[in-house]
Amino acid sequence: MQSFKTILLGLFSLVLLQASATADTGARVYCWAPGMSSTQLLDSYGMGTGHWLGNYDDYIIYGIAGSLTLGDQMSNAAPDASDPEKRFRSGKAEWGNMGGLITSYSAVRLRVDTESRGFYPELLELHGDRAGVTTGPVRLYGDTWHMQRAQYNQISVSIGFHLAAEYQNNEPYVNRNPNGFFYVVAERQITSTAPTGALTIANPRIYKGTTAVVGYEINRGSVGETPPFTGYSTSDEAVTVMAE
Repeated sequence: MQSFKTILLGLFSLVLLQASATADTGARVYCWAPGMSSTQLLDSYGMGTGHWLGNYDDYIIYGIAGSLTLGDQMSNAAPDASDPEKRFRSGKAEWGNMGGLITSYSAVRLRVDTESRGFYPELLELHGDRAGVTTGPVRLYGDTWHMQRAQYNQISVSIGFHLAAEYQNNEPYVNRNPNGFFYVVAERQITSTAPTGALTIANPRIYKGTTAVVGYEINRGSVGETPPFTGYSTSDEAVTVMAE
């Protein structure tokens, strides 16, 4: 029979596990990728998630998009209540050691587990000296990551979303409660489709020994997908193409 002390320790460990699993620092960043039936909420700084998107003949990632806005909480800094603009200072008023002006940092990253690719090189990030500083709606086109079916089987696609953790990239003032949206700019093909298109000939009459100019257009059948966010419009995005 287990001792009463052992049972208490077990219950205490369970409580700690549940607390760490449901930690909520006030962050509200909604994430999505083609293949997800609903959005994923990141509610804690340093939080990471994993998602299986399904089996595909092709899954092509072109970039990332969304918007990110700073909140007013950091573990070792705070807004200056005496400042009309409520800029951030190091330290805490309750500690009695408010220091100099600082900038807070936040970021959302995409991790691709398929083919062990790791973190996508582009990320949604910002620095700001007060709550409310925002990236605005942006779309960042970067490297094209094309994951294709094997010879006989479809490819299984898995990804993850990560909200910046404290001291990530040596940033000392990571924001605890940013809000915003983040999604993957990608195409997916569940099964291969027969391409359709049109063939054009410049001259309706072709004579023997003459040259005919022939043109063609192929429709690959990909359908664009937009994220199921409430209160976010992709039409407002500022588009940036990253140089290779």
